[in-house]
Amino acid sequence: MQLSDAPLIALASARAGLGKSTLACALGLSLRARGVSVGWIDADPDCPDLSEMLRPHPELPLFSLAHWSRDSELERVRGELWQRRLAERIEAGFDWPPLDLVLIDLAPGALDRIEAELFGIDACIELMHGTPVPLAGTVPLLLSVPRLPAHPLWREAGRELASLYPGWSPEKPPREAVERLAEEVLERLESPDWRSGP
Repeated sequence: MQLSDAPLIALASARAGLGKSTLACALGLSLRARGVSVGWIDADPDCPDLSEMLRPHPELPLFSLAHWSRDSELERVRGELWQRRLAERIEAGFDWPPLDLVLIDLAPGALDRIEAELFGIDACIELMHGTPVPLAGTVPLLLSVPRLPAHPLWREAGRELASLYPGWSPEKPPREAVERLAEEVLERLESPDWRSGP
């Protein structure tokens, strides 16, 4: 499967610790429960939390940038060589079934033009804390959502999320908020001009 075959929505945040990876996992699972075929890309090469969350479910379509770079012996490489190798890997396609949607969990920080072009990102969901931080303007902002409520075990909660869904406890990311977000994403994607933003 080529990534261009399905809409690719990035999840972005200005800094770490806002629950972006947990939201990427929960949102994808919620959409799958609605019959949407979802795949994931964990594009954080240094802290691949999403890959850890989905590790108990190897049947789910997932590409981990951290695992790929390590297996390709590019772990310490950045710059043009890394970009060229990644572009080749994306161009080669993925051994995935046809998908309705791909979610990409970005590394913390503003979405940059290189990532947007390499992956072919169509739109972005920004996880914000306080005042939203403007993104680089490379792709439309599909919607902006508040951070997940803080709790001391958010990483452990995220790792358990896939096996516990759809009944995770109130101390973990609130199911109702994720369900509302899933409904809003689907509603926006049904609009023919969704790539132009809200």
